[in-house]
Amino acid sequence: MLTIKNISASIDDTEVLSDINLEIKAGEIHALMGPKESGKSTLAHLIQGNPNIIRTNGSINLGKRNINKLSPDKRSKLGMFVSFQYPPEITGLTNLSMLKAVFDNMHNTRLTNEVEISYRNLTSELELGIIHGDEHVNSADTPPSSWRKNEILQMIISNSDVVILDEVDLDLDNHAIELIAKAILVYIKDTKRACMVITRNQYFLDLLKPDKVHILVNGKIKAQGTTELYKRIIEDGYTQFS
Repeated sequence: MLTIKNISASIDDTEVLSDINLEIKAGEIHALMGPKESGKSTLAHLIQGNPNIIRTNGSINLGKRNINKLSPDKRSKLGMFVSFQYPPEITGLTNLSMLKAVFDNMHNTRLTNEVEISYRNLTSELELGIIHGDEHVNSADTPPSSWRKNEILQMIISNSDVVILDEVDLDLDNHAIELIAKAILVYIKDTKRACMVITRNQYFLDLLKPDKVHILVNGKIKAQGTTELYKRIIEDGYTQFS
């Protein structure tokens, strides 16, 4: 569903990604790991279409469609969702109002009663509280766990085929991680979608059981494997790649 072939990219004429190759098929969850400033979020932003990251080589395909030249909004409409590592606060805009706007824009239709009921059920399952829809988006008055759960809720309601989740487990306790992991597994595995998760949390990875693991160091994929690879990396670190 998502194919990245020979991708290299730069920011301000400095190469930040080099010859990246990976393919995420329907129903697969891939984990992307690496030390700080290795290029993980940069790769996510490049896939999303961030204009500040210049693709210098290679191609990105969403299904059979080459999306190299598409703007972020058009990539979203084709079925791509990329979460924020640090979701921005949007004062004056409620969660439900934003969700309706996103849904209307992506699907060219009004949010139906059925979808709104699904939204209410999801807020319950993710333990976001009954007033979540009336709260401002990622408000500083709500805990960070609400911001991250909100990203997962948006992922599900947007009904995207390919999702990239950038440290949605960051600073969460195990119970919140369990709620998020369960929602991801149901969404990806039951409906045969594709997912790449950027994380460094072994408990989160143990719950997700990723099909493949990619290790990104200094903008290059240095190793690929399965569960044994992420367990070894968490235990031994990245010194073997320095």
